[in-house]
Amino acid sequence: MKRGRNVKSKESNRICIEIWNDYEPKLRKICNVKMSNHPDYIEDVMQEVFLALLKKVKNSLPDNPKAWLYAVLTNTINREYRKLYSHQKNIISIDNMQIDLPYENDFSDLYVDRAFLDEFKKTLENELSKDDKEFIYYIYEKRLKMKEIADILDSTESAVKQRHYRLMNKIRKMVNKIL
Repeated sequence: MKRGRNVKSKESNRICIEIWNDYEPKLRKICNVKMSNHPDYIEDVMQEVFLALLKKVKNSLPDNPKAWLYAVLTNTINREYRKLYSHQKNIISIDNMQIDLPYENDFSDLYVDRAFLDEFKKTLENELSKDDKEFIYYIYEKRLKMKEIADILDSTESAVKQRHYRLMNKIRKMVNKIL
Protein backbone atom coordinates (compact mmCIF):
# COMPACT_ATOMS: atom_id res chain seq x y z
CA MET A 1 0.00 0.00 0.00
CA LYS A 2 2.67 2.46 1.00
CA ARG A 3 4.57 1.88 -2.20
CA GLY A 4 1.55 2.75 -4.37
CA ARG A 5 1.10 6.03 -2.55
CA ASN A 6 4.76 6.95 -3.10
CA VAL A 7 4.49 6.29 -6.82
CA LYS A 8 1.35 8.40 -7.02
CA SER A 9 3.03 11.08 -4.94
CA LYS A 10 6.13 11.03 -7.14
CA GLU A 11 4.00 11.23 -10.27
CA SER A 12 1.95 14.14 -8.92
CA ASN A 13 5.16 15.94 -7.90
CA ARG A 14 6.55 15.50 -11.42
CA ILE A 15 3.35 16.84 -12.99
CA CYS A 16 3.31 19.74 -10.56
CA ILE A 17 6.90 20.68 -11.41
CA GLU A 18 6.16 20.48 -15.16
CA ILE A 19 3.14 22.75 -14.82
CA TRP A 20 5.08 25.14 -12.59
CA ASN A 21 8.02 25.33 -15.00
CA ASP A 22 5.62 26.16 -17.85
CA TYR A 23 3.74 28.96 -16.11
CA GLU A 24 6.04 30.30 -13.39
CA PRO A 25 7.70 33.04 -15.53
CA LYS A 26 4.31 34.44 -16.59
CA LEU A 27 2.96 34.25 -13.05
CA ARG A 28 6.06 35.97 -11.68
CA LYS A 29 5.70 38.73 -14.25
CA ILE A 30 2.12 39.34 -13.12
CA CYS A 31 3.10 39.18 -9.46
CA ASN A 32 5.95 41.65 -9.98
CA VAL A 33 3.54 44.15 -11.51
CA LYS A 34 0.74 43.74 -8.96
CA MET A 35 3.06 43.65 -5.94
CA SER A 36 5.45 46.35 -7.17
CA ASN A 37 4.60 48.48 -4.13
CA HIS A 38 5.60 45.60 -1.84
CA PRO A 39 8.48 43.70 -3.49
CA ASP A 40 9.36 41.94 -0.22
CA TYR A 41 6.17 39.91 -0.47
CA ILE A 42 6.57 38.67 -4.06
CA GLU A 43 8.42 35.48 -3.11
CA ASP A 44 5.87 34.70 -0.39
CA VAL A 45 3.02 35.02 -2.88
CA MET A 46 4.81 32.84 -5.44
CA GLN A 47 5.48 30.17 -2.81
CA GLU A 48 1.84 30.14 -1.75
CA VAL A 49 0.75 29.68 -5.37
CA PHE A 50 3.22 26.81 -5.82
CA LEU A 51 2.02 25.11 -2.63
CA ALA A 52 -1.59 25.48 -3.76
CA LEU A 53 -0.65 23.87 -7.08
CA LEU A 54 1.11 21.02 -5.32
CA LYS A 55 -1.94 20.41 -3.14
CA LYS A 56 -4.31 20.59 -6.14
CA VAL A 57 -2.27 18.19 -8.28
CA LYS A 58 -2.20 15.62 -5.46
CA ASN A 59 -6.03 15.56 -5.51
CA SER A 60 -6.72 16.05 -9.21
CA LEU A 61 -5.34 17.97 -12.14
CA PRO A 62 -6.97 21.35 -12.84
CA ASP A 63 -9.02 21.38 -16.06
CA ASN A 64 -7.33 24.57 -17.26
CA PRO A 65 -4.03 24.99 -15.38
CA LYS A 66 -3.46 28.45 -16.86
CA ALA A 67 -6.76 29.88 -15.64
CA TRP A 68 -6.56 28.00 -12.35
CA LEU A 69 -3.06 29.33 -11.59
CA TYR A 70 -4.15 32.83 -12.58
CA ALA A 71 -7.10 32.66 -10.20
CA VAL A 72 -4.95 31.33 -7.34
CA LEU A 73 -2.35 34.05 -7.93
CA THR A 74 -5.01 36.78 -8.00
CA ASN A 75 -6.64 35.49 -4.82
CA THR A 76 -3.27 35.19 -3.08
CA ILE A 77 -2.31 38.75 -4.03
CA ASN A 78 -5.69 40.00 -2.86
CA ARG A 79 -5.29 38.17 0.45
CA GLU A 80 -1.80 39.62 0.88
CA TYR A 81 -3.06 43.15 0.25
CA ARG A 82 -5.90 42.66 2.72
CA LYS A 83 -3.34 41.61 5.34
CA LEU A 84 -1.07 44.54 4.55
CA TYR A 85 -3.79 47.18 4.62
CA SER A 86 -6.30 45.75 7.08
CA HIS A 87 -5.17 48.20 9.76
CA GLN A 88 -6.09 51.20 7.60
CA LYS A 89 -9.54 52.71 7.30
CA ASN A 90 -9.38 52.75 3.51
CA ILE A 91 -8.94 49.10 2.67
CA ILE A 92 -7.99 48.47 -0.95
CA SER A 93 -10.99 47.59 -3.05
CA ILE A 94 -10.54 44.02 -4.20
CA ASP A 95 -12.90 44.68 -7.12
CA ASN A 96 -10.31 47.05 -8.56
CA MET A 97 -7.63 44.40 -8.39
CA GLN A 98 -9.51 41.51 -9.96
CA ILE A 99 -9.57 41.12 -13.69
CA ASP A 100 -11.65 38.76 -15.84
CA LEU A 101 -10.09 35.37 -16.52
CA PRO A 102 -8.12 35.34 -19.76
CA TYR A 103 -8.89 33.34 -22.86
CA GLU A 104 -6.48 30.78 -24.28
CA ASN A 105 -4.17 33.47 -25.71
CA ASP A 106 -1.05 34.52 -23.84
CA PHE A 107 -2.75 35.67 -20.68
CA SER A 108 0.31 37.22 -19.05
CA ASP A 109 0.61 39.97 -21.67
CA LEU A 110 -3.09 40.75 -21.39
CA TYR A 111 -2.87 40.83 -17.62
CA VAL A 112 0.31 42.93 -17.59
CA ASP A 113 -1.31 45.48 -19.93
CA ARG A 114 -4.35 45.66 -17.66
CA ALA A 115 -2.13 45.76 -14.57
CA PHE A 116 -0.18 48.64 -16.12
CA LEU A 117 -3.42 50.53 -16.74
CA ASP A 118 -4.54 49.89 -13.16
CA GLU A 119 -1.19 51.11 -11.83
CA PHE A 120 -1.32 54.14 -14.12
CA LYS A 121 -4.83 55.04 -12.96
CA LYS A 122 -3.78 54.68 -9.32
CA THR A 123 -0.74 56.89 -9.94
CA LEU A 124 -2.87 59.55 -11.61
CA GLU A 125 -5.33 59.49 -8.71
CA ASN A 126 -2.55 59.87 -6.13
CA GLU A 127 -0.20 62.31 -7.84
CA LEU A 128 -2.41 64.70 -9.76
CA SER A 129 -3.98 67.67 -8.06
CA LYS A 130 -7.72 68.24 -8.06
CA ASP A 131 -7.25 71.04 -10.62
CA ASP A 132 -5.24 68.77 -12.93
CA LYS A 133 -7.90 66.06 -12.72
CA GLU A 134 -10.58 68.63 -13.51
CA PHE A 135 -8.52 69.87 -16.47
CA ILE A 136 -8.18 66.31 -17.82
CA TYR A 137 -11.91 65.84 -17.36
CA TYR A 138 -12.65 68.89 -19.53
CA ILE A 139 -10.28 67.77 -22.28
CA TYR A 140 -10.83 64.02 -22.46
CA GLU A 141 -14.21 63.34 -20.92
CA LYS A 142 -16.21 66.39 -22.03
CA ARG A 143 -14.01 66.87 -25.13
CA LEU A 144 -14.05 70.64 -24.84
CA LYS A 145 -11.95 72.83 -27.08
CA MET A 146 -9.12 74.91 -25.59
CA LYS A 147 -11.14 78.09 -26.05
CA GLU A 148 -14.10 76.61 -24.12
CA ILE A 149 -11.82 75.48 -21.30
CA ALA A 150 -10.24 78.95 -21.21
CA ASP A 151 -13.70 80.46 -20.79
CA ILE A 152 -14.55 78.05 -17.96
CA LEU A 153 -11.26 78.68 -16.16
CA ASP A 154 -11.37 82.41 -16.84
CA SER A 155 -8.01 82.23 -18.58
CA THR A 156 -6.52 82.72 -22.03
CA GLU A 157 -6.42 80.06 -24.69
CA SER A 158 -2.60 80.15 -24.84
CA ALA A 159 -2.40 79.65 -21.05
CA VAL A 160 -4.69 76.62 -21.34
CA LYS A 161 -2.53 75.18 -24.14
CA GLN A 162 0.60 75.70 -22.06
CA ARG A 163 -1.04 74.05 -19.06
CA HIS A 164 -2.06 71.11 -21.25
CA TYR A 165 1.51 70.76 -22.54
CA ARG A 166 2.96 70.80 -19.01
CA LEU A 167 0.38 68.34 -17.72
CA MET A 168 1.12 65.91 -20.56
CA ASN A 169 4.84 66.10 -19.76
CA LYS A 170 4.06 65.39 -16.11
CA ILE A 171 1.95 62.36 -17.10
CA ARG A 172 4.71 61.09 -19.43
CA LYS A 173 7.13 61.17 -16.50
CA MET A 174 4.64 59.19 -14.41
CA VAL A 175 4.36 56.58 -17.17
CA ASN A 176 8.13 56.28 -17.38
CA LYS A 177 8.29 55.69 -13.62
CA ILE A 178 5.74 52.88 -13.88
CA LEU A 179 7.50 51.25 -16.82
